[in-house]
Amino acid sequence: ASFEEAGVYPFNYFVETDSCTKGFHQNVYIPFVGDMYYSVSCGTGSLYDVTLFDHSNIFPLEVGSMYNSYAYKEGTNSWQTIVAGNSVLSADAQLPPGDYQFREIIYSTLTTAAPPCTTIVNVNLPDKPNADFEIVSPFIPACINDVVVHLNNLSTPATGLNYVWDFEDGSTNYQANPDKVYGFLPLSPEFTITLTATSSAGCTDITQNTIEIQDNGLWDGVIKPFLSSSPAPPVCMGTPISLTYFNPGSPTPPSFTWYQGSIPFTPVVSSSSFDVTQSGDYWVMGSDEFGCLAPSEPVSIYFTPLPTPTIIGNPAQCDSVPFTLTSSINAASGLSLEWERSPGGVVGSGSTLFQTLPVGTYTYILTATQNGCDGVSVPYTVTVASPVDTPT
Repeated sequence: ASFEEAGVYPFNYFVETDSCTKGFHQNVYIPFVGDMYYSVSCGTGSLYDVTLFDHSNIFPLEVGSMYNSYAYKEGTNSWQTIVAGNSVLSADAQLPPGDYQFREIIYSTLTTAAPPCTTIVNVNLPDKPNADFEIVSPFIPACINDVVVHLNNLSTPATGLNYVWDFEDGSTNYQANPDKVYGFLPLSPEFTITLTATSSAGCTDITQNTIEIQDNGLWDGVIKPFLSSSPAPPVCMGTPISLTYFNPGSPTPPSFTWYQGSIPFTPVVSSSSFDVTQSGDYWVMGSDEFGCLAPSEPVSIYFTPLPTPTIIGNPAQCDSVPFTLTSSINAASGLSLEWERSPGGVVGSGSTLFQTLPVGTYTYILTATQNGCDGVSVPYTVTVASPVDTPT
């Protein structure tokens, strides 16, 4: 049987033989049941303050007669006694980090027949925190509102620590490796970032780094720069429109990333002008060496499509026999047609061209003009040959 509390426990048991059964009664005295707990707190320097507490259950008759012995050992080393004596209810030790066993042995000087009780607990005392971090930023100084500053935590040990970041702007963060964007300028030239690392035992270490935050001089954050268009749309498809960044009263950024919708054009260019040949919404992001950004207002660009005439006819004709060529699109209001023949120059202007030609090879081009935009057909070749004599 096992017991969790000291006391007097009655036992009844019986012995049976072939002819009879006999009962017995016996009291079992448990003078004590050993137990121990401990506390760990952060001591001075690299040491921990460890306290072992007796938590044994003692029968009242034994109070004042108990002998307590406390010890510890690290790893495979031998046991080191902390304190021993009558009715010693706790023991204190200052220990460096390591893997320990803590032991309490108790026995009674009154009931000497009772065997000692031994309690052993395993405890890891981790390395005390050493707070450390680096500031990772693509821009130093970093621009207000635009640059994401990453804080790379280098604290040791790598696990088992809690973190508090103070960014000196009224904000805090509890992540291990946070990102930070500063929304206003520091009162002094730099912000001081403070990291506090705390272990489960309450040990803390504090470290600091500074970062300079740069004001955005590219725009005021309210009225966006705009894009001018030259020539102003609409223009004919195939004629480029030049877009130019413009922000009166502010410096021109040294770098630009141009976008059609959400898709950037690569690479980043240094020119504040950009030629486009497709309809769409365009805008540009200006940037400087501090990572400051200046997004322009978008501008909608559209192009007038070109008419697409095609010449229809028979490419093989006879000498001095009239023939016709026809346009795939008809002349109408706002659309004009012009036929050009080589050799021969301009030879017509309607939807249908009537021709009678001598032997030779002729190339035609049809130009359709609509809304000031010219669409030119694919060259069309007609071969005029002599009639074949009638067979006899």
